[in-house]
Amino acid sequence: MIFLLKHWKALAFIALAVAIWCSGFHSRGVVEQAKKAAELERQKEDNAKRQALAYRAGINYAERQRKASVESSKISNEVIRYVQVHERIPLPESWRLLHDAAATNTASVARSAAGAGPTDDAASISTVTGNYAECQKWRNQVIGWQDWYASIHTK
Repeated sequence: MIFLLKHWKALAFIALAVAIWCSGFHSRGVVEQAKKAAELERQKEDNAKRQALAYRAGINYAERQRKASVESSKISNEVIRYVQVHERIPLPESWRLLHDAAATNTASVARSAAGAGPTDDAASISTVTGNYAECQKWRNQVIGWQDWYASIHTK
């Protein structure tokens, strides 16, 4: 007890130093928590932005598909009018085979489908119109994928 009374100033100084040192650890922990909370908030904001962009990409894709469908219907109606008004023009077998080869991107179709017979212009126009409509759908899908990819890689 006498030791404490004699050295109270030194002991007070040590106690104060220990308290300051401990508060530094506590402060560091508070700062780290604040940094983590800010990072989490930033990530939430980034995710919300990405989701909004991806949603917008989906809306854009649906709108492109709707427009393509409307245009395909218009073109199909024109094909029907053409077929009703004009005489049939027979096309040689080679035309159909070359078209099939181009559509499938395989030259072997032209050689292997021999004997398939000729077709007429109405059937050919109808097929070509359907093929282009299908290609337009694929094109819109690719554009939609590109929009989606861009949206998830945007910061």
